[in-house]
Amino acid sequence: MEWVVGYKNGAVRFDTAGERIVLNELDPTAANNAMTLAAWINWAGQGHSIAQQGIIGKRLGWEPKTNVEWFWEVDPTGKLAFRNGDGAVEAPDVLVPYESEWTHLALTWNDAAVVQYINAEEVGTGTMTIRDTGGATIMTIGCTATDNSETFVGGLDEVKLFDTALTADEIALAMLGQVATGATGSRPSAGATDVSPVTHLAWTAGEYAASPDVYFGQDFDDVNEATTADAVYMGNQTATSFDPGKLAIDTTYYWRIDEVNVPPSTAIFKGTVWHFTTEPVAYVIGNVSATASSYEDETTRPENTLKGSGLNADGQHSTDMTHMWLSSETEPSGAWIRYAFDRAYKLHRVHVWNHNSQAEKALGFGIKDVTVEYSADGAEWTALGDVELPRASATSDYTAGTTVDFGGVAAKYVRLTVNSSWGGMGQFGLSEVRFMQIPAQARGPEPADASAGAAIDTHLTWHPGREAVSHDVYFGADPEALDLAGTTDAARFVPGVLDLSTTYYWKVDEVNEADAVTTWEGSVWSFTTEDYIVVDDFEGYTDEEGSRIYEAWIDGYTNGTGSTVGDVEEPFAEHSIVNSGATSMPLDYDNSGSATSEADLSLAQDWTASGVTSLSLAFYGDPDNTGQLFVKINGTQVTYDGDLDWEILFRAEDETNAVIARDIPVEILE
Repeated sequence: MEWVVGYKNGAVRFDTAGERIVLNELDPTAANNAMTLAAWINWAGQGHSIAQQGIIGKRLGWEPKTNVEWFWEVDPTGKLAFRNGDGAVEAPDVLVPYESEWTHLALTWNDAAVVQYINAEEVGTGTMTIRDTGGATIMTIGCTATDNSETFVGGLDEVKLFDTALTADEIALAMLGQVATGATGSRPSAGATDVSPVTHLAWTAGEYAASPDVYFGQDFDDVNEATTADAVYMGNQTATSFDPGKLAIDTTYYWRIDEVNVPPSTAIFKGTVWHFTTEPVAYVIGNVSATASSYEDETTRPENTLKGSGLNADGQHSTDMTHMWLSSETEPSGAWIRYAFDRAYKLHRVHVWNHNSQAEKALGFGIKDVTVEYSADGAEWTALGDVELPRASATSDYTAGTTVDFGGVAAKYVRLTVNSSWGGMGQFGLSEVRFMQIPAQARGPEPADASAGAAIDTHLTWHPGREAVSHDVYFGADPEALDLAGTTDAARFVPGVLDLSTTYYWKVDEVNEADAVTTWEGSVWSFTTEDYIVVDDFEGYTDEEGSRIYEAWIDGYTNGTGSTVGDVEEPFAEHSIVNSGATSMPLDYDNSGSATSEADLSLAQDWTASGVTSLSLAFYGDPDNTGQLFVKINGTQVTYDGDLDWEILFRAEDETNAVIARDIPVEILE
């Protein structure tokens, strides 16, 4: 077995019986009861001593047969055969016409159904079960098993295993080294709740997608089974976002993105059905305090009506009086209970559980007639009306007796003034109250409140108030003096390029001139920007054409200096000697025929903004290197003038290599 030039870069050539590559206990069928095998082969042909030649196998041996799961081979006649030890699915076409040339083979197995391909063309089908050996069978490449001599004769390259059965279009992509991927990264995320009814849908396109077909509706089956002829089909587009318009409250929506791929495969790849649920009609107000005209003792304080201590998950209240409020026996001037919120809210409803002690039917502490009022400041009160509260059942399965509708009024305080009780004894009580509010203020900021590491070009977004028509955004570095930065119709604002390592403050006032409250003032949020911007962390380079490291960093082959970027063979970037992350850039220099050795990178970064003051460069090299290191910015050279005593300047890692990470002050040039 030896490494040779392959169809794509290096390949493995087998020519001796018993040679193989072993993969320990791998089972590609485990996830989906399906798999795809694919490889480029350069078959040496017939006329050699090995008759049956294994491409990929999953078997420990031949006897007993329970050791055999499956294996894929070239049989003595030159046909492709997929076997399980008892039978085989053979491709009628033989490989003889493809002898000594690179040829792509593929096989799919999908719950017994087998399809084989040569150069992405279907050449045979059949059915074959796979014996269950417990999933611990060793897999081999280049041979049918771990204990025989049935080795493939020739070269193998780009061997790929998939845990799904690829379609014919996907096989064509795999043949080109591509994998058909559907849309991913749904936004809102799959299964999200509390989604704004003015949200936009967005996703990440598949790598080879040309355009998506968008499906959107309120029924899973409608969206999952839809074609372009159905009502839930929203059309084909090139963008990776979609505006469904204003959505209904408290509703689950389903959506699907089908990717139409670019040639050679223009097939449509059906996407996953995602779903999300829009925000509820109203939310429970959490920050509430309670006071009352009186209470009987410390166990029956008015705060008990806010704790939820007597409620179970089904909203049923206990009969324990220590979970309730009860006024004193002698009320000095009539009983009342007052609730205060942390700020003004647009009130929707209040759910009331009346007094529910075991003695309620006999004593009747529960409130019967009550006057409900609300206030913005706790001084001026507006009557909502008189309400009769139904009597509690005095049982442990008692649920909220009534719901008072506030109709969206703005209030910070609510007061219940008692007019009578069910027992007429002059002592009054409640079990629980729960206030619901319609979201009118901005919430859910991004960047999150008090977060760090925000990009200097970050965009501000938030969950808008329900009825907001426009949004006044205040922004600045002083939370006590925020200026109006702009007004926007969408819940999104771009503050411009920000400074590094700086804390910013912002708030959003939600505006609707047609509403009873025209402006709902928002809370002040903050975030801190990143400490630095990345020039190049070298993590994004691959060995694929178009993303190789020497294609971004231009070296002596192009700029005429004595430099060489990247290794001459894959991997082109360095993955062993790194300062952080997983990648660094190999840079060789030779000034014997050139005065300098330079590697050039073109950037689109503005270093005159954001408070940039220094450039940090981590490098690693031989302590015996000579010459003067420099950085050139916009054509102006900045020399590295640190201590040239290498033993002091560098922290030695071993006898030949060393590492340094050092700030290099530079002058930022316009």
